[in-house]
Amino acid sequence: MNITVATEKATRAEVEIFDNAGKLAVKHTTAVNKGINNITIENLDKLAKGIYIIKVNLDGDVYTKKLIK
Repeated sequence: MNITVATEKATRAEVEIFDNAGKLAVKHTTAVNKGINNITIENLDKLAKGIYIIKVNLDGDVYTKKLIK
């Protein structure tokens, strides 16, 4: 899975994926540069089919999206 994020300064991005029960399934932290960045999350094939919530924390700003696998 690829996530595209844009930031105004170099910082760290924390990506968390939660299952439908709210349990943390995946956590990935990476450095991002100023501008547009692509974050690749691998090994999601081990996750069961279902609905997940993706949270991306960029320097205190939190963005959420729904993922259906």
